[in-house]
Amino acid sequence: MYSKFTKFVSVLLAAILIFSVLPISQIKAEASDETDNINAPIDETKLEDALNEELADQNISVNEVDFSNEDDIVTIETETTDEEIGSVQARFEIEPGADNFSVFITEGNVEKEYNVELTELSSDVVEGDFTDVETGETYDLDSTEGQASFVFLIPVGIVMTEAALTALYATGAMIIVSGAAYVVANKAKKSKKYNHFKATVKGGSVYIGAGMSRSKAVSWFKSKHDVYSVSKNQAKEVAAAANRSGKPYHEVDQRYGKNRKGHYWHWHAYKKKPTDKHSFYGSPVK
Repeated sequence: MYSKFTKFVSVLLAAILIFSVLPISQIKAEASDETDNINAPIDETKLEDALNEELADQNISVNEVDFSNEDDIVTIETETTDEEIGSVQARFEIEPGADNFSVFITEGNVEKEYNVELTELSSDVVEGDFTDVETGETYDLDSTEGQASFVFLIPVGIVMTEAALTALYATGAMIIVSGAAYVVANKAKKSKKYNHFKATVKGGSVYIGAGMSRSKAVSWFKSKHDVYSVSKNQAKEVAAAANRSGKPYHEVDQRYGKNRKGHYWHWHAYKKKPTDKHSFYGSPVK
């Protein structure tokens, strides 16, 4: 059984590294020389299909991908069934802006909960700590180091979760900023808790973090950070309040006189002060 287990986890770790170099889908935010050959905002079905395709050889399937629930929680659930290893399920739930999240791993009739803190998630690095909530035992994962030598010490569900997290980055669905999770901006449109969110632009894509009140959104914008709001008027209010010397400026990036597909409409404060920061809203141009 151990040889089977070792092979299973070793192959899965290799799959993580292969998947991590896939291109990120682009949801453009600012003008650049890159082409407009982009994908639409993340679609749960497409993401689930991509995950299933990548993990099929390891007998892993994705049972749920939910980026649209109204509780501001992103949920991913995976499962593997192997004749010798048995059934293992791993489900993790992430709230945008959180610096830690929960993973629930079920092996047979035993369910374990882990607290996860990711320090880095990129095209070639996955680093973080998985801590057993009950025992306090911590697994330190780093995809840049050889892990096959201690695969016996890593629960299968943790490795499955690492694979899913890498896949989320590869599809452009999630990034880590200063230890906090940021997800694609269209997730915010489903929120019932907040109208404004911390925002950041990476690789041409707009991501949202923690939700904020209007006053905090204005303060965040004034401190030279981007903001995403769920409507045009609410985004305008943030930009207007950030600089009351004049009217805010409304635009979307253009190319050859046409609105650029995949770019978000946004507001700038009067005379673009704070310097060139964006108050994004809505969906990208189609």
